[in-house]
Amino acid sequence: MMADRLRRRTQSMQILSDHGKNVTVTISLGVAQMRTGEDADTLFVRADAALYRAKDKGKSQTVAAS
Repeated sequence: MMADRLRRRTQSMQILSDHGKNVTVTISLGVAQMRTGEDADTLFVRADAALYRAKDKGKSQTVAAS
C-alpha cells in the first residue's frame, strides 16, 4: 500500500524542468515482504522479478512479489 501511495504521489507532482516546462514523472515498483527464514539475496531476487513484471505491464505500476 505504501509503495502504491508513493507511485501515485510521484505521478501527481508537477516538476519544473530547466527549460521552464512542467513535467510528470512516473515510477514502477516491485515490492516484496521478507518471508520467515528467507535471506536478503532471495528477497531482492523476488523484488527484482516483481519490478520487471511491473515494467512489462507499462508505465506507473506497482507489483507485489509472489
